[in-house]
Amino acid sequence: MSTGLADEGSDYDLYAYTRDAVPVAFRARLLKPRAARLELHNTFWDWSDEWIEPDGTVFDLMYRSCEAIEGDVEARLGRGEASLGYSTCLCHSILQATPVFDRRGWFHALQERLKSTPYPDRLVVGIIQKNLPVLGGIIHS
Repeated sequence: MSTGLADEGSDYDLYAYTRDAVPVAFRARLLKPRAARLELHNTFWDWSDEWIEPDGTVFDLMYRSCEAIEGDVEARLGRGEASLGYSTCLCHSILQATPVFDRRGWFHALQERLKSTPYPDRLVVGIIQKNLPVLGGIIHS
């Protein structure tokens, strides 16, 4: 809801940034008692658990590695590296997030880095060069 785009079909996206994997058995014990429907350990994008509350509210809890996120931010801001399709989506989700718990201030520091670092010109060029070829007349597009 922080973007102002939520509607009756929206879900709640929660992100757990962690240095260690959260065991699936622990996640099951945490979520099974509250879920009318539960899908544990989906691995399509991030590791995630999705569930529907008895009142119909849908949640998506994604587990992200702190090291992987730090690496992604460094690739984009530090080195100006583009990727195919989703170059800045993780940076955007970090900037849009409202932290619920940040014991050591790690997430706040990451947000501040994203807010205070100018968007690299070479990232702009890299995104265009890497993505333009798949936006047109090829089967993948």
